[in-house]
Amino acid sequence: MKILLVGEYYSQNLGDPILCQTVKHSILDVFPDAQVIPFDMSGKTGFHTYFEPTHYTCTQNWYFRLAYRLPSLIKSIPLCRVIQLDTDRYMRTMSMLDTVLEQISFDLAIFAGGSIFMDYFAGIIYGIVSRLDRKRIPIIFHACGMSRLTEDTEYVLQKALNFKNIKSISLRDSYSRFWDLFHVSARVTETFDTALACSKFFPRNQATIADIGVGIIGIPAYFEFQKALVSSGHQSEKSWKLFTNGSPDDWNMAIHILNDLDIPTSEQKKFIVSNPRNAEELIKTITGFRKIVAFRMHSQIVAASYGIPSFGFVWDDKIKDFYTKIGMPNNYKKPNDQISWREIKCRICVDGEQLRNLAVNAGESSQKSLIKQIREQYDEVTL
Repeated sequence: MKILLVGEYYSQNLGDPILCQTVKHSILDVFPDAQVIPFDMSGKTGFHTYFEPTHYTCTQNWYFRLAYRLPSLIKSIPLCRVIQLDTDRYMRTMSMLDTVLEQISFDLAIFAGGSIFMDYFAGIIYGIVSRLDRKRIPIIFHACGMSRLTEDTEYVLQKALNFKNIKSISLRDSYSRFWDLFHVSARVTETFDTALACSKFFPRNQATIADIGVGIIGIPAYFEFQKALVSSGHQSEKSWKLFTNGSPDDWNMAIHILNDLDIPTSEQKKFIVSNPRNAEELIKTITGFRKIVAFRMHSQIVAASYGIPSFGFVWDDKIKDFYTKIGMPNNYKKPNDQISWREIKCRICVDGEQLRNLAVNAGESSQKSLIKQIREQYDEVTL
């Protein structure tokens, strides 16, 4: 069985690569003879390298650019407007997919999950699904989440999710919202984020980096809040460090905070962990803390998988959904809500072993739902 695994495999926000690799390991655990070929949704071939479009794609790119200059009839098409948001990325990714499909005959395609039902991915999802539909390759969307959508991207996703080759969709969050927005013929179920099972496949850090890790997010609107949070921690804690999920924006924000707190450059290494470069390094970072306070959801997911207590800030509803579903409804807060460092520490004091059991059970549930989705195609592919 040859499976095309679609996801943000080379995202510098390393929670996505952890998710993709965990899904891949979960598949190979049950189907060891399967060939799982990763496909990056941004047309990347490595963390810092991109697929180079072919001559055909360059011609096609020229056609699209010309089409955007035609009268309003063309510009009135939502798909054209969505693609136009990042034409180069769309053409690069579609060219890479065409190349892969010419070389390999796939039995199944699986979207590995994460917050892919959003503006940024809508056009890409439509392009991938439509091409796979022409090849009659069945598709599974597994453990997907939702984020911000415009009217155009809602329309494009509605069209994309109703191709006949989509066999099943499982959601890790926003189940009710999904049904409010979309009407699909495929079976839709709920599950957990598969990265909750990452502790089965990645070794933890045996050394301790600090007692508390503070995970930073590079969203300018939350700069002052994060600065105040770090300042409180700096005054209250003896053993703490900032960390990021690998995103350069997150790293720059962390350095900006340290600079604003007048921590000399020569002293900053004492208060921040080096920016991780891959999934293994991010897991080594997170598991080096006894507790974490973080914005990025996959920081909290990884921590839970290893039984490390965490507290999250709801900059996106998916954070709230995660803690609610895992049975920890008191471990999150909106950034604009007043909360003291002392209160955070009180809420974060949960039983690590109990937390790990909750996470492992949720991760296993997600894995089982994935395998069930694959087995449902048993008559259509060779297992």
